[in-house]
Amino acid sequence: KKVNVSGAKVPHPVAIVCTKGKREFYLEDLDVKYPKNLYSFSVAQCRTVLTWMARYHAHFWGADAAEKESSSEKKEHQGLWAQGGYWYLDTRREELQSTGRGSGWRQVVAWADVIDQRLKNTAFPTIIHGDPKCANIVFSKDEKECALYDFQYAGRAPGAKDLAYLFVTSCNDDCYKHEEDLLKHYHLELKTALLKRGDALAAKGAQSYTMEALVEEFEWSILDFLRFLAGWGSWGNVRWAASRSRQRLAD
Repeated sequence: KKVNVSGAKVPHPVAIVCTKGKREFYLEDLDVKYPKNLYSFSVAQCRTVLTWMARYHAHFWGADAAEKESSSEKKEHQGLWAQGGYWYLDTRREELQSTGRGSGWRQVVAWADVIDQRLKNTAFPTIIHGDPKCANIVFSKDEKECALYDFQYAGRAPGAKDLAYLFVTSCNDDCYKHEEDLLKHYHLELKTALLKRGDALAAKGAQSYTMEALVEEFEWSILDFLRFLAGWGSWGNVRWAASRSRQRLAD
C-alpha cells in the first residue's frame, strides 16, 4: 500500500512481483533527491530527522482508537507489528535471563517488566519506524530534508521509542548537550502536524501530549533500549544511555 505522509518522505512502491512463493518489492530510488548517507548526526541533522519523525508519528497518531473507528485506518495498519521495534521484551526474554542480576545492569534487569508494561500501556500510541538508525536515513544535499527506509519493524508503540533509539545509536556528543532543545523541537513539530491533520483524535493528542509526557516516555524508552543492550551487547552511546537511565530509576 502506498502511504502518503505529509512532510515525511518514505520510498513509494513501484511494483510488487509475486512468483512461486517469492515476493519482490521494487521501490523508488531515494538517492535521486536524498544522496547523502551519514554515520553520526550533528544537532542540525538530528533536528531534520526529528522533524520527519514528528510528522510520521502525527500521521499515525492514536492508532488504536483509529482502528476501532475507521475501516480505512485499519486497512492502513494491516501487516504491521502489534509492537513496533525489534528489542521489546517479549522477543528478548532469553537474553534477559542470561544477564547477571549482580552485574552493572541489575537495576535495569530488575525493572524490565515494569518498563515493558509502561510502554505497552502508553496513552499515546502511534506507528513507529522501529529501526531509525543512521544507516536507514538519507539526506538531501543541503541536509534540510531526509527520508527513511527499511520499515520491517514498523508497529504500534509510543513515538518516543524512535527518539530514544535515534539518540543512543546515531547522534554525536553535541546532541546530548542540546537534548532539551531537540525534544522541544520534536514536540512543537508533532503538535503542529497533529493540528494540521485536523480530526478530533489528532486535536486531542496535540492538547494532551505535553512536553512532560514526552520526556517521561523518552526516559522510559531509553531504559527499555538499555535493557535490550544488557542482554544483546553494547552498541551506540551506552554511557549516555546509562546516565539518563539512572536519573529515571532514581525517581
